Amino acid sequence: MAFKVLQLLMDQGMEDYRRGRLAQAEKLFRDAIQAKPDLANAMHMLGLICRRTRRVEQAAEWMGKSVELDATNAGWFANLAEAWMSLSQVEKGIACFQRAHALAPGDRQISGALGQALLAGRRGAEALPFLKQTAAARADDPEAQANVALALVDMDDEDGAIAWARRAHEMAPGMAKYAAMLG
Repeated sequence: MAFKVLQLLMDQGMEDYRRGRLAQAEKLFRDAIQAKPDLANAMHMLGLICRRTRRVEQAAEWMGKSVELDATNAGWFANLAEAWMSLSQVEKGIACFQRAHALAPGDRQISGALGQALLAGRRGAEALPFLKQTAAARADDPEAQANVALALVDMDDEDGAIAWARRAHEMAPGMAKYAAMLG
């Protein structure tokens, strides 16, 4: 298949994806992969479509293939990590978020997601610096403050956890979950 035809498949697939025409986009990306079996971008897009259509196992499979072919895209690793987390494969999710963070250490969204994944894996000490960074960047977000408290609970730092939970509760006094953190 000529390069121009392949590019047209990809361009139209991206347009269909952006417009929510997922079945059409999926067909175009599959056609592109049939023409060029090592087309990592098309594989990743198929993974995104599978995730949006609740076929998370297939999403992880396609995204995994894409990062095997191109291990330089932090966003792709983060998307794969989210798929693994959705499948309750926490350690695989953490590993992918760590890879994404290594590729894009300044990306606050990836850092925050890594902190959340580490927290889900009950690795509060490792999560803490990422969660504190997120809490500082989102100083008005009670959930970010509460996540720091949860990491401190995991580390058996009761006083620290109470202080951070109090911050969350003060920001959103009507939220029962923050009040419950205080006992």
